[in-house]
Amino acid sequence: AIKAVARQVRHRAARGGQKLEYLVVVVPRRTIVCERVLEEEGVYGDVTLDELDLDLIPCEEDVVSMELPDSFRASLLDGDKSSLFYVARALARLQGQMGVIPVIKGKGHGARAVADMLLRMRKEGLPG
Repeated sequence: AIKAVARQVRHRAARGGQKLEYLVVVVPRRTIVCERVLEEEGVYGDVTLDELDLDLIPCEEDVVSMELPDSFRASLLDGDKSSLFYVARALARLQGQMGVIPVIKGKGHGARAVADMLLRMRKEGLPG
């Protein structure tokens, strides 16, 4: 997707005319990979890169959803643990707004990693 944005920026620049300002908003956070791709494509200086953090989306009065559709594949098969960080950060934010959750249950290595990140965030006083 970032390469498609870069192609569009280059295409518009090649056409000439009015210089446009580009704002690229990534969800859930901007990454070094995004920045590197924009640099490699030669358009990093032509765009403003921002992030939109949509971690917990309310579905019902008492149900929230965390939409990370590729997290299972990325975490288990690719070894990319960033989705686990997003879960920990979302829980930290929720606790920051609602108070400490007395019991959080999880199962497996991913749940343990999230719990460890959450504890580290709490100890370091990091905001969610």
